[in-house]
Amino acid sequence: MRTMRVYCEVTVVADAAETVLDRTAAELRGADIDGDTEEDTLDEAVAELRRDLGRALASLIEPGRLIDGIAGVEFRGGWCRAEPG
Repeated sequence: MRTMRVYCEVTVVADAAETVLDRTAAELRGADIDGDTEEDTLDEAVAELRRDLGRALASLIEPGRLIDGIAGVEFRGGWCRAEPG
């Protein structure tokens, strides 16, 4: 078994920023989060994401899906960030 790092850069256009923000808020509200262990309330966390389109968009991206359907390859972890560009 060999561990590989895959580097990708993807450029997207967010024409409907409000739609991205709405979906991010809905997914955060639907997540199984123990509010007792978090610093912010759910409403504060949603408001924080709504102020940052890059973070909101990055939170919706699932890096593990990049290798879906590739036999013999197992996703072990990854991260995404989005920035204006």
